[in-house]
Amino acid sequence: MLDIFLRFKETKKAMVLYRDMIHDGFTPDHDLYEIMLRVLGRESKVEDIEKVVGDMKELCGMNPQTVSSILVKGECYDHAAEMLRFAICNGSELDHENLLSILGSYSLSGRHSEACELLEFLREHALQSTLFVTEALISILCKSQQLDAALEEYCNTWGSGLFSKSKTMYESLIHCCTENEHFAEASQVFSDMRFYSVEPSECLYQNMMLVYCKMGFPETAQSIVDHAEKKGILFDDFSIYVDIIEAYGSSKLWQKAESLVGSLRQRYETIDRKVWNALIKAYAASGCYERARAVFNTMMRDGPSPTVESVNGLLQALIVDGRLNELYVVIQELQDMDFKISKSSILLMLDAFARAGNIFEVKKIYHGMKAAGYFPTMHLYRVMIGLLCKGKRVRDVEAMVFEMKEAGFKP
Repeated sequence: MLDIFLRFKETKKAMVLYRDMIHDGFTPDHDLYEIMLRVLGRESKVEDIEKVVGDMKELCGMNPQTVSSILVKGECYDHAAEMLRFAICNGSELDHENLLSILGSYSLSGRHSEACELLEFLREHALQSTLFVTEALISILCKSQQLDAALEEYCNTWGSGLFSKSKTMYESLIHCCTENEHFAEASQVFSDMRFYSVEPSECLYQNMMLVYCKMGFPETAQSIVDHAEKKGILFDDFSIYVDIIEAYGSSKLWQKAESLVGSLRQRYETIDRKVWNALIKAYAASGCYERARAVFNTMMRDGPSPTVESVNGLLQALIVDGRLNELYVVIQELQDMDFKISKSSILLMLDAFARAGNIFEVKKIYHGMKAAGYFPTMHLYRVMIGLLCKGKRVRDVEAMVFEMKEAGFKP
């Protein structure tokens, strides 16, 4: 009957029946206590919970560790934490699973400070579980974005000669480092993790690959992908390879980018458009127009069709190679192939001529843009005004400043 009252949330009737059972010398088993506590906890019956906890200790003779475990299963985490402290103070060993359940509840409800207080208490009193408690503390500090404190705990752990194999701790610390753009620290923790043979998750492999790309180490990023694939982790998301190809381009390592795309062509029947655009961009960074054009032509012939980003990559390749005089020729070729020249492409040309100090071409493109209803960005306005100032074109400067104001920009 008690079980039925609890399942139908008849709390008052359940407690009356429970008291009658206790009076008659009967006590519920652990499973029934768990159900009782869960129902009472969800209805915030604090006094009833405390009464039940007292009965478990006094009438059933349960030790604090067992009571704490039942409270955890009954989802009464605050009472479970209190009993856990009591158990530890009475010499019980720390129940790791119990602790993780309590910390998980605190973390989900954003009560990180209370979790840290509990862990600090346990680190002082549960000496046999110092490393486990410290690992949990570092994870909680990361979840609460206390990165400096987490790194300090991590360094102190290493300094004391304790070496962790906790995957959760390493991954929490690395994710927190990357979110706060502490890439060097993330790289060091990742190296420590691999040194102690803690296998990263697929998500962490992707995270670290992106970290090394941002740090300007695309070869390291690719080695991580290769290592993951040897472990049986296959990345079907082309964006991973796009990041590496673009990082190779930024480092002027277009040959490496070319080689990576070649390996992808051997592996997949169809290459994502973003991969081709990334390769064009990598060529453009080194001014390799012919190679960029060859990729563009391949896209035209075999698909997927080129995009505005593809066109801008071609133009950028000419600009980087200093072949500004060929820009109009290429633009005409693209228009003959029914490509509509976008505003971003025009702005790219305008910026290139402005940086080259070609006032005539700048004014020509600028007036053409205005006629088409396009307006430059704030950056380009400043570049053009700077160029006109160098040429002592006072009236043109005044006119452009006025137009900037009309367009809603502040000079």
